Amino acid sequence: MIIILSLISSILYRIGGAGKEEIPFANSQYRDIGCPVVVLIVLLSMGLTWYLCLLSALLVLCFIRTYWDFVYKNHDNMYLHGFGIGISMIPLAWSGVAWLNIVAYTSIVALSVGVLNTICTRYCVKYSVWIEECFRGAVIVLALLALS
Repeated sequence: MIIILSLISSILYRIGGAGKEEIPFANSQYRDIGCPVVVLIVLLSMGLTWYLCLLSALLVLCFIRTYWDFVYKNHDNMYLHGFGIGISMIPLAWSGVAWLNIVAYTSIVALSVGVLNTICTRYCVKYSVWIEECFRGAVIVLALLALS
């Protein structure tokens, strides 16, 4: 189930980041709302407290919308983007998720998203936008396995 949901999140993230010339029905709401909903479904399926799952998903909704370019003068910081999404899981500590697991999730998301962006930028990888956005959408969900 987590593989299917990560694929759905991957697709939603990419549709949300695409322009109308690439995907005619593209809209950022696919990413901004769709990915947090998928995260919520996964967290609820893990048997965690529903309102803490909802709070974490709402925090993902807040952090998925920013690439921290307001801090870095029109330069996206994917490490902080992943970090923000990762720390969205902090409310789950009150549902019995160990802090170490939250740190692991945050580290996995922040580092994998940031490193992939660095590699794609440094080496001018072809189709890097597709690779990066699909990866980001997938890793947000796949890394939730670190919470169990």
